[in-house]
Amino acid sequence: MNPRTILSTIVILVLFGISAKNSITVTMDSGEAVATCISEPSKRTRRRGLTSIRESRFRYQDEDGNSQEASIWFSIPRPKAGEEVEILYAKSSPQLIYYNSVFFVWMLPLIFGLLLLVKPVSIGIRHRKSKVGIG
Repeated sequence: MNPRTILSTIVILVLFGISAKNSITVTMDSGEAVATCISEPSKRTRRRGLTSIRESRFRYQDEDGNSQEASIWFSIPRPKAGEEVEILYAKSSPQLIYYNSVFFVWMLPLIFGLLLLVKPVSIGIRHRKSKVGIG
């Protein structure tokens, strides 16, 4: 295996681990709330050489009545300022919020998990072709 393949596999594995941990945290230790969008996602901008991700900022009250602000980075559908949405938040980490939907909570772990399954298969196919002398 070449270093690029190893590095990409490690990156996918780390992203899978982080997204799965966040999803498990929200699922196991969650509170429900209605959040108000306080800033709409803007177009991608470049600052200091980095491309920013579209994020929506929300304000909500947790179960204890504390006002919290948090972001959802990838907002589909894009909420308008003042729009209310149902969210799940991690009680132990109120900045970790998801739309109140199984799809949104488990979407990233599912995507990265599928990539982890596809990666070994593609490596195996390439290895088999190189042994046979194809390609």
